[in-house]
Amino acid sequence: MDRSRFPQGRSLRGLTLAASTWLAAASSSDAFGRLHGDDQVASATAASATVDLPASLVDGRFLLQAWNGTNGPLRLLLDTGANRTILDSRAVARMSAAGMAQPKPGAPIPVAFLGRTVPRRMFRLDSLRVGARFLEAPEVVESDLRALSRTGLPELDGIAGMDLFDDVRLVLDFRAGRVSMEPAGSPLPEEGSRLALEGAPRRPSVRIQVAGRPVALLLDTGYTGTIAVPPSSVPFSGPLARVNVSAAADRLVENLAGRVDGDFTLHQLTFQRPIADLHPNGEGMLGLDALRRFVVRIDPVARNAHFIARESGPVTTSGIRSLGFAFSAVKEGLRVESVLGRDPGESPLRRGDVIVSLAGQPAVTNGTARVAEVLGTAVDSVDVVLLRGRATRTERLRIQTLLE
Repeated sequence: MDRSRFPQGRSLRGLTLAASTWLAAASSSDAFGRLHGDDQVASATAASATVDLPASLVDGRFLLQAWNGTNGPLRLLLDTGANRTILDSRAVARMSAAGMAQPKPGAPIPVAFLGRTVPRRMFRLDSLRVGARFLEAPEVVESDLRALSRTGLPELDGIAGMDLFDDVRLVLDFRAGRVSMEPAGSPLPEEGSRLALEGAPRRPSVRIQVAGRPVALLLDTGYTGTIAVPPSSVPFSGPLARVNVSAAADRLVENLAGRVDGDFTLHQLTFQRPIADLHPNGEGMLGLDALRRFVVRIDPVARNAHFIARESGPVTTSGIRSLGFAFSAVKEGLRVESVLGRDPGESPLRRGDVIVSLAGQPAVTNGTARVAEVLGTAVDSVDVVLLRGRATRTERLRIQTLLE
């Protein structure tokens, strides 16, 4: 995954999760997964070639329900950009205490993450079940995922990566709120566009013409934007702007974005002059804001992806309006993670400030929604109450246009 951004104004896309940059050793499972020995699960698989998985949509992102023996349900964020499943340290501790997870012998493995390599421990679970998908002795990465709760998501037990779907076709229907599996290599619908998968296993990438240039894009539901591109891969119509920050488990990375000087089309849907992020590690990504407009099929065995547009388009992107800061949600309100704008030195905000009131409304429980509400109005400034250390102060923030 990459990457989750701290919301700052543009459709409040949230953090791009950092999990799809995990690069670890492979694991394996049987065809439709070994079935859990419960009659309901077995009959569900036998009854149909398409098997639905227990999933819900939260802020446009799929959360899967999983079980490790009697431990569950576990809440796993589905991230097609993650090549490895990651479990939160607290969930692993509970499983270990119940004798359902054992550390993998040897030193922590090096995991590539946003251009750095960090050590992470591997654990072998007794089993993991996601609906009819049953995996025996899967290996997972253990990591502290508490930082991701600052994105507005509910508390997560882990991130479901593409290693859970090595041998089936994964089907994502965002409009129907449905995640399902089909047999790998089975016939595809006649409607839609099929593209070949490129790149490494468990990293489903397709090549798309963006502004007339071929760009390899990772299909990444963990990235909440529309498109991210490598440096110098596409033309931009103007200068890039610093618009947000990415949240990794252990650090923040500032992000640049710009308006592409051209379009891209997938199936019958054209994205006109989209705003694209410049990915910090040089990877191209097609994110949630684009993928949610399709029924997406990803088949790692047949090495193809299939798209059926759910809307007619074209898709246009408005400019980025911002209150001039990127933030994370904390119990007191909104913590300022980065000061944005053409001249951050002129802002009354400082990193670490906590905004407790926004436009006269408390920011404790609905701060993210309140920011979106303010940016959706025609006002050009707003008053905030903030905490700086032990001092409380009131400031007026000017709403800025970071990108036209």
